[in-house]
Amino acid sequence: MNWLKQNVVIVILSAVIVVSLPVAWFISSGMNNSVRERQQEAAAAAQREISNASVTYTIPAALPGEQPIEVRSAPNRALTEWFASERERVTEDASGVLERALAFNRGEHRPFVAELFPSAGTAQRTQQRMTEFRRLILGDGRTPSMYERLIAQHDGGGTADTGRLYEALQDLIERENERLRAERGSSAAPTEEDREALTRRLSERRLSEYRRRGREISFYMGTDAFFQDQGRGSAYSQQWRSTDVAGGADLFDAFIIQWDFWVFRDILAAIRAANTDSGGQRMPIERSVIKRVDRISVEELPVYGEEPLALRTSEARSEDGLAPVDARHSLTGRVSSAENSVYDVRRAEIVVVASSERLPAFFRALRRVNFMTVLGVNIEPVDAWADLQQGFYYGDEHVVRATISVETVWLRSWTARLMPAELREALGAELPAEDEDGMG
Repeated sequence: MNWLKQNVVIVILSAVIVVSLPVAWFISSGMNNSVRERQQEAAAAAQREISNASVTYTIPAALPGEQPIEVRSAPNRALTEWFASERERVTEDASGVLERALAFNRGEHRPFVAELFPSAGTAQRTQQRMTEFRRLILGDGRTPSMYERLIAQHDGGGTADTGRLYEALQDLIERENERLRAERGSSAAPTEEDREALTRRLSERRLSEYRRRGREISFYMGTDAFFQDQGRGSAYSQQWRSTDVAGGADLFDAFIIQWDFWVFRDILAAIRAANTDSGGQRMPIERSVIKRVDRISVEELPVYGEEPLALRTSEARSEDGLAPVDARHSLTGRVSSAENSVYDVRRAEIVVVASSERLPAFFRALRRVNFMTVLGVNIEPVDAWADLQQGFYYGDEHVVRATISVETVWLRSWTARLMPAELREALGAELPAEDEDGMG
C-alpha cells in the first residue's frame, strides 16, 4: 500500500492505459463505420451517375426519306469506334456517289471553243472566239460542220450517192445495149421482153447499191434532222447561216446552241450503243435497231420573254430534301423551276424509223448514256416500199416510225460554271461557293 502511495503517478498512468485501449477501439470503430458509410454512399452515387449517363450514337441517312440509324447507350469504346468508322464510310460513299453522278452527267461534254464560256474577257477576245464558234458549227467549205462530224462519228450518214448510182445504172444500160447489138446486129431494136429484163436488172442493181450503202453506215441521218424546229434552241443555230457574227448570236444564245449540241450528242451516243452488237461491232442498217433518224429537236429553255424562269412562280414542291417536282408536268415530275437549284431539264423529241421488236433496246441505251428518261412514245406504220424508192433500205424485219419524248437532266454543279452570267440570272442558277470566291 505504501508502494502505491509512493508511486501514485505510475498507478494512474497505468490505469489510463488500461482503460484507454477498449475506449479507443470503440471510438475508432465508430469512426471507421462513419467513414465507410460516407465512402459507400459516394461510390453508389458515382455508380448511379455512370449508369444513368448515356450517349446517342447516330449514322445519318444516306438518302432523303431514309431513317438514320440511332443507338442510345452508355459510353462504350467499341461502339464509339464502330459508329465513327461507319459515319466516315457513309460520308465517303455519299461523296463518291455525287462525284460519279457528276462525272457521268458531264461525260466528255466540253465547249467547242476553249475560254469562250462563261466569258472570254475582252470584247476582242469574245469576237475572235465567237468567229471560231460559228466556223465550227457551220463549217467553212473545207471542213465539215460539227453537226456533220457528229453524225459521222456515230456511224450515221445519208442514202446512196445519187451521182454514183446514176453512173452505175447508166453503165449497166450501155453494157446491155452493147450485148444486144453484138448478138443481133447494130440495127436490131430491143424487144418488150428485153426492156422488161433490163428494168429488172436496173432494179436489182439499184437495190444492190442501197444495200451496199446500208452496210457502210448504221443509220440514215442528215443535218436537216437538227433544223426542222421553228422555235429557238436547236433550230436557232440554223439562223446563223444568214447572220454574221458581229450582229448575230451573243454568248447567251451561243451557250444554248452548245448545250443543244450536247443533248444531240447524248442521243446519238445512245443510238450508236443500241446499234452495236454484243461483240462491240457496229451493225449495218439491216441489223440495226434505229435505222433512220428523221428529226431531233430540243425544247427551248424557259429563259426568253419578259418573265424568265428565275421570276416565274411554280407549283413544284420539295419533299424529304429532294429537288422540287411537279407531277402535272410529266410522269417523273422533274421540271426546271426557280425553286430547283439542283438541275435543269431539257426535253427532246426524236423521230426515228426503228425495229418494232427491238425498239426497247434504244430506251435502255438512253439510260446508260446519261440521265435520260423516256416520257412517251407514239408509233406509226411505215411504208417500207415507198421509203425504198427514196433510197432507204431497212432490211427484212418489220419497222415502225416512232416519235419519242425524252427528258434529259443536267446538273448545275458543272453547267452553271460555264453559263454566261446573263443566262445564270435568267435561270436563277447559282455558282458553287468556291467559284464565287474565285471570281470575286
